[in-house]
Amino acid sequence: NTQPLIINGILMGLFGVIISLSSSCFRFNLFFVITGSLSGIAQLVVMEYYGTAPPALGASGAGFALLGYLVVANPAGDYLSGKAIIGLVVIGASVITIYFSPPGSGIMAHFSGAVIGMIAGRFHLLNTES
Repeated sequence: NTQPLIINGILMGLFGVIISLSSSCFRFNLFFVITGSLSGIAQLVVMEYYGTAPPALGASGAGFALLGYLVVANPAGDYLSGKAIIGLVVIGASVITIYFSPPGSGIMAHFSGAVIGMIAGRFHLLNTES
């Protein structure tokens, strides 16, 4: 089934291009590898607990991390308090995951990727000007 690969490509193409405009090639690729790895590990650990751990590469988790980064790393996000950011991360990552995750996909990888991306976005980790 090639649908997940196509969706991951769309995520990377759409959100990756926007983020790459303010980031270096090294930071962007490192972010992709780290968030993909961490979200893939989260998927395996959590789903193994339930006995339903499918193999995961983490690319979709990295795509969701890019989406989460864009949600928080904007000028409006700089004016929010710490508690508001925590609420935004939990609610935002949940909404992003539920809305964009197709049935049977790595929902835990998507959620953890979105959370990691939102945290990175709060600190503007990909911005080369920070």
